[in-house]
Amino acid sequence: MESKGLLLGYGRVVEQLASMDSKAQSMVSLEGLLLALIAVFSSSITNPATKAAAWTSLVLILASALCSLLVLRVRYGTVIMAQSPSVEEGLAQFRRWRDHKVKLHRAALTLLAIGLLGLMAVITMILL
Repeated sequence: MESKGLLLGYGRVVEQLASMDSKAQSMVSLEGLLLALIAVFSSSITNPATKAAAWTSLVLILASALCSLLVLRVRYGTVIMAQSPSVEEGLAQFRRWRDHKVKLHRAALTLLAIGLLGLMAVITMILL
């Protein structure tokens, strides 16, 4: 880590990981609230098609919450760096780990968006 370039690269990756973790924590809170609301209101739905749409939305939001929790999975950068044969290889592995977390975060956002779209459809069916 003596090289200034490697130190700056390491600091940037750590900053990005902290930002993703913060966003994922907020998403887990939102998803938990949505899951509770859907579960409570789905018991009062009588139309089978509307109830199926509500439960489908619930499953999609649950999958989004799972992806968000996987983003929050803790793995310390020092462990990654310590297990690497060189600092450059450690930084490359650290970046791969960051990229994996980005994919999970994107999946969580996509599933949440689809689940919310389904929830909008449920509300529309109830009101019409």
